[in-house]
Amino acid sequence: MSEEKIRCKDCSRDITNEGGVSVPTDNGMVCQNCRTNYECCRQINCNIRVSKGSRKYCDKHKKEMECSECRKEVEDVYYSITIGDKLERDYNEAKKFNLCQSHWQQNKESYKEQVSQGKIEVLKSFYSKDGSGFGAEWLTTCKTCQKWSDEYEGVKHGAIIDYTFCSANCQKQYDNLSSEEKQNLIQAKQLSSNSQIKQTQPNSPQEEITNQNKSNYLPWILGGVGVLGIIGIVVYFLTRKENK
Repeated sequence: MSEEKIRCKDCSRDITNEGGVSVPTDNGMVCQNCRTNYECCRQINCNIRVSKGSRKYCDKHKKEMECSECRKEVEDVYYSITIGDKLERDYNEAKKFNLCQSHWQQNKESYKEQVSQGKIEVLKSFYSKDGSGFGAEWLTTCKTCQKWSDEYEGVKHGAIIDYTFCSANCQKQYDNLSSEEKQNLIQAKQLSSNSQIKQTQPNSPQEEITNQNKSNYLPWILGGVGVLGIIGIVVYFLTRKENK
């Protein structure tokens, strides 16, 4: 029984015996000559290649690399949001999604307080414009003014850079606050963050649960009315029979 031949999907050349020279794409193998028309999927450790200029991720990873708002494939800079406490993150139970640059700019204010409280993590990922490499950084916020850490250079202490504060001025302001003033600052940030969340996410999970509970009462009410109606009819006929 003859071995089935593998052909390059672009030029149809027989590449059965080329082994590592041929490379996999979303819908077939291509030869060494045709591989220059493809680039690697940008998902780490994925060896599938996609057509240059068409998109950046293979079919397998395309969906998980979409912006959760616009459903478009994320570009060279995107933000990965993980919602959940440390225990949920450790056990991979936290909710994860990506945002493109545009939708990050629209929603970023609503995430500041949760980041400072450790309730969510934000990872900014980016590719160099010349395609030479990939980078990523975990984002934090300034403890005083709440700027995002990718918007400032931090405070230098010799060779060490402290991103807790955006500048020495902000650090000085915070250090000069009393314990009560620091607590008031935390509460003010929380109120501001909650306000932003309501604007960007009007239907919160708790509101959805409340609405569901309200709608769940309706069958019970209708059922109760029906039962009372049946009891009334039975009583009416029994009373009528006794009168006769």
